[in-house]
Amino acid sequence: MNKGHGRVEVRECWLMRDTPVLAEFRTQYGWTNLHTLILVRRQLALSILKQDKSKGSLKGKRFKSALNDDFRLQLIRNLHA
Repeated sequence: MNKGHGRVEVRECWLMRDTPVLAEFRTQYGWTNLHTLILVRRQLALSILKQDKSKGSLKGKRFKSALNDDFRLQLIRNLHA
């Protein structure tokens, strides 16, 4: 967990080896050399939505930031302004 610049960031990582899921990928998708699958999840709890001065509700801004890369980038840039 990292904290700073008005945000909390949580990173989680999972590693899978020799599971039925990997066997399915090997057979169905032709990934014959697949031995390990790694999933990394990064979650930002942004208080910058509350700091954003643009019009709209917090719920609307959260929804917009999930769908719109440009809006999300604008929010992140505002952290360092």
